Amino acid sequence: MREEGLGPSSCVRSRKASNPRFRGGLFLVNKTHPASYPALTGGFTLVELIVILVLVGILSVAIIPRFADRQTFDTRGAFDEVSSSLRFARQQAVAQRRQVCVAVTSGGLGVTQASSPPPAACDGRAVVDPATGAALSVAMPDGVSLAANGATAALPATIRFDALGQADAAGLRVNGDGAFCLAVEAGTGYVHAVVCP
Repeated sequence: MREEGLGPSSCVRSRKASNPRFRGGLFLVNKTHPASYPALTGGFTLVELIVILVLVGILSVAIIPRFADRQTFDTRGAFDEVSSSLRFARQQAVAQRRQVCVAVTSGGLGVTQASSPPPAACDGRAVVDPATGAALSVAMPDGVSLAANGATAALPATIRFDALGQADAAGLRVNGDGAFCLAVEAGTGYVHAVVCP
């Protein structure tokens, strides 16, 4: 198959049928004019590569020091443990139909329950942690502490959940590299994160 005026030396075989210069299995190329060669796509220019390397360098200088300091992660992890332990204590109070108490100090918290249904009060019987099978407690890591916030006047304090999951209003603050606060709503016992004052 030949186009008029084109010899075999001016045509190159190609599989790129989507190109408008592709006709009948041949790629029409004018060898005397380099701009008529098909454009190469799919690569990065040198300027683009240098810009990417500079951005990666800037981000690594800003972010890597945060990974070297574990206290940020320890603070957030302690906050998550405290809030999940309070939620679990409320859940156990409803499921077991008995009072559950959370004793909070600056170094952590422990969870106990009443040994019999209401009106019995907490008597030191430990609530079992489902993950470990031991008594449910949370110890604060080094450099992290608990403090009173909002409705809780001072620590040590006890947060009590009754058989309906209700509690007195309470607030806690986890201090470390930053601060995270949570609240226990009066009446419902709902435990949630709040903005620290």
